[in-house]
Amino acid sequence: MSFKVSDVMDDLQYLIRNTANRTEVLLAVGMGHRTFKRIMGGKPDDTVQPRTAEAVFRAADEMRLEQDAPVGCVPVKVVMAYVDSPEGRAFISECRGVAS
Repeated sequence: MSFKVSDVMDDLQYLIRNTANRTEVLLAVGMGHRTFKRIMGGKPDDTVQPRTAEAVFRAADEMRLEQDAPVGCVPVKVVMAYVDSPEGRAFISECRGVAS
């Protein structure tokens, strides 16, 4: 599957608007300065590598999930990290045992 600059631009602009600086965008996506400049300065029909496009989509989705968390609630990203941790798996096992 191939992606174009126009496919990733909305998500990339969203990341830019919601971070302190562009370095944070590069770190969140995992792309280099050259790739960023090529996409930002590219024509809508220029191609973007699938890996880069998917990283942009994933970073924007994660940011949206974090920002959509109600005040006082734990962001989804934090919960997912806990679920994947040894402590989280132990807690889930314990809960399943109690529910039986």
